[in-house]
Amino acid sequence: LRSYVKNSSGSTIAKGSVVYVTGADGTNALIGLSSASTEATSSKTLGILASTLTNNAFGYVIKDGQLSNIDTSAASAGSSVWLGNTPGSYVFNAPPAEPSHSVYLGVVTKANVSTGEIVVKVQNGYELDELHDVFVGGVSTALPLVYSSTSSGWVAQALTSVGIADNAIV
Repeated sequence: LRSYVKNSSGSTIAKGSVVYVTGADGTNALIGLSSASTEATSSKTLGILASTLTNNAFGYVIKDGQLSNIDTSAASAGSSVWLGNTPGSYVFNAPPAEPSHSVYLGVVTKANVSTGEIVVKVQNGYELDELHDVFVGGVSTALPLVYSSTSSGWVAQALTSVGIADNAIV
């Protein structure tokens, strides 16, 4: 599965770079380099670029399927692939530590410096306040989540509203 996209980043984006959707031009999705370091550049991760694209060029992003002839020499077959903190990068075996955003990209099927392969299957992690039944609103220290039958979801509540004195938690 692949998407036809336009590189409107202002720079050339190399094959094997992880990209996200930055907007659209009325026909195509526009792409830029994805990064696990921010919500804005990780949450819309689309996939891995199938070929090098100069600025304003069109090409394909692999979002579900085999990507071949890339450098996977730092991994071994079976290693998981995660979005890295450096724009456009990926890392192997474990996602970058919090507060980075976890985006699973796939699995290495062949480890090699020039003929490496990844089976791409983007799965974006979710932060607590992105879940459909969690309503955190204005978060501050020591707000437990309490299920509300009124809203049919989990709501951040003051400690005193659930029968716990403010000074009970240290």
